[in-house]
Amino acid sequence: RNDFLKYKESIENSLNLLRGIFDWDSSKNRLEKLNNLIEIGDIWNDQKEAQSIMQERSNLENSLNVYSEIKNELDEIS
Repeated sequence: RNDFLKYKESIENSLNLLRGIFDWDSSKNRLEKLNNLIEIGDIWNDQKEAQSIMQERSNLENSLNVYSEIKNELDEIS
């Protein structure tokens, strides 16, 4: 049990470092801005710009989801 708690704490510390490096708050704000751009619909007039925005949105969403899933799994284990 003690080894497990040390391992869990190590993972949590690593996640916190990743959160800082990834700049969680800025990433969430950027994702919100991208979603607003997509909802407005003006981006679809320029296919290259639309593709770039959708790619950035997808990358941000995936990164945020991976972090959240790992954090949730750790919380459930405790």
